[in-house]
Amino acid sequence: MDNRCCCDPYTSPKGCFCCTGNRIGNYLVVLFLISKIFYIGNVVGQLFLLDVVLATKYQTFGFEVVRDLLANKDWTEESYVAFPRVTLCDFKVRGQDMVNVHPYTVQCVLPINLYNESIYVFLWYWMVLVAALSVLRFDLLV
Repeated sequence: MDNRCCCDPYTSPKGCFCCTGNRIGNYLVVLFLISKIFYIGNVVGQLFLLDVVLATKYQTFGFEVVRDLLANKDWTEESYVAFPRVTLCDFKVRGQDMVNVHPYTVQCVLPINLYNESIYVFLWYWMVLVAALSVLRFDLLV
C-alpha cells in the first residue's frame, strides 16, 4: 500500500486533490478552508435573501443610509426603506344600531417600524463585517 503524496498534477489523474487525507496530515486544514468557503457563501446568500424578502436594494442598504446621513437627508423617507412609518389604514365603524357601517380611511403611525429599520441597518453592517473578516482571514490562510 503506497501512501506517498502524488501531487504532480501532470501525472496524477486526480490532480492535486489526491494530496488530502488523514495520513498526509492536511485533512483538518482542507476541512477548515472548506468551512470558511461555506461561511462566506452563507453571509452572501443571506444578503441576497434579505434583498428578496424585503423587496429593497438590501445589498447597498448600509451605504445608502450613510450617504443620506452625511448629506443631511432624512434616510427614512427614501424609496429603499422597507418599513414605512406612516401609512393609510382603512377600517369600518358600526353605528349604535349595528346596521349602519361607516368606512374610514385615516393616517396611521407605525412606530415599531423605526426599531425594525434600525435592527436591519445593524444586521446589514454585521453581515458585511462578517463577510469581510471571513474573506480576509481566508486570504491570509491560503
